[in-house]
Amino acid sequence: MTTKKINMDGALTVVVKEMIESQFRAFVSESGKRIVNRTPVDSGKAKASWEIGNGANGFDNETTDPGGSVTTTRLKRESIEFTMGKSVNIASGVHYMNKLEFGWSRQAPSGMLRLTASEGQAIADNIAKKQ
Repeated sequence: MTTKKINMDGALTVVVKEMIESQFRAFVSESGKRIVNRTPVDSGKAKASWEIGNGANGFDNETTDPGGSVTTTRLKRESIEFTMGKSVNIASGVHYMNKLEFGWSRQAPSGMLRLTASEGQAIADNIAKKQ
């Protein structure tokens, strides 16, 4: 019997790495979308405050996005830059976000981040099925 060794330093490694990074970016983008969509709306400032990235702190300015579409589009665009081995933060800089996360608003009594985090495995499984 002859055995052959596969060289994982070649093209196969690149393909696998690109596939994993694509799934990672899709996971980050979908998580960000869910968080934004679950964020309660008064003026839209909380929805617009979400930021995604390595060391993200979130925004706290006068920008508003009541529907969340501008913010989710921006988060998806920003997630294209992520690669394996990097940590990613999804953060908001508004001073009352912690209150919103812990039920201050009747629009999101279960929060946004914790609920989305609890769906992490299902999000990952869905992305893996699509790719």
